[in-house]
Amino acid sequence: MAVDVWRSTPTKVANWGGVSVTPDITFEYDGQSGHAHLYADILSISQSGGGRDIEGIKCFGAKTITREKPVEDVEISMDIAMTTTRWDSMVMGTTYAASTEIKYTSRKKWRITITWQDPDAILETSAERLRWIFKDVYAVTFEPEHSADEYAKGTITFKVPAFDKSGNSNIIKEYRTSGSLTTMGATHGGAEDSYT
Repeated sequence: MAVDVWRSTPTKVANWGGVSVTPDITFEYDGQSGHAHLYADILSISQSGGGRDIEGIKCFGAKTITREKPVEDVEISMDIAMTTTRWDSMVMGTTYAASTEIKYTSRKKWRITITWQDPDAILETSAERLRWIFKDVYAVTFEPEHSADEYAKGTITFKVPAFDKSGNSNIIKEYRTSGSLTTMGATHGGAEDSYT
């Protein structure tokens, strides 16, 4: 029998599937002292990029020098149901609020946090948890559409470099089989409820 090298003891694995495992997806712009939970408007989410390519430089004597290339920017794409002007505001730069005209202004950078948790053990300390954090993220495109037989929807795309100006990672991913997720440090924008 094959041994699962990723787990030391047999356990039920949360596969984060089905309607009961809705990921909590929050957005905070730089300087904001709170966050918006927008998972109810999101149909799908995907991540691409972030490759760590290398180049083999051929030398005399059949030798090769390996040169590491910079880590590619990461792209996050979401298909969304358009219920307000919030998605437009992320790209255009205006702070979202009801009864506010959205216009192009200075761009904001965002922190996006996506958290999954085992729904069968949501109140237990043994609950499995998975979290992705992207900080210093910029919304780069929003493409809304509405056909006669469907509803107002769109695709929004964000980009984030792998590292910030101080060399700290802009992306962290954390998995826990028990206990709480790590409190976000200053290098990731501070506490979970404030991106300052």
